[in-house]
Amino acid sequence: MKIWKQGDESRAICPICERRTNVVFASRRVEIEEPVPHSIDDILVGVCRECDGIALIPHQSTSRLKEDFTKAAA
Repeated sequence: MKIWKQGDESRAICPICERRTNVVFASRRVEIEEPVPHSIDDILVGVCRECDGIALIPHQSTSRLKEDFTKAAA
């Protein structure tokens, strides 16, 4: 598994642009809809260079997301 750092660059399919674009990894606030609408600050994500939206969430960020899901569901 590759460990990404802020400022690293890659390519991904952006769900907003609906095509393959360049992404840069940065810390962002991630909005979660389920199980309870809330947001999580400072999650490392791949940000689309075209639309500035979140194009991907790397594997290394999933543990923080899972932890927050567990707290929100309780």
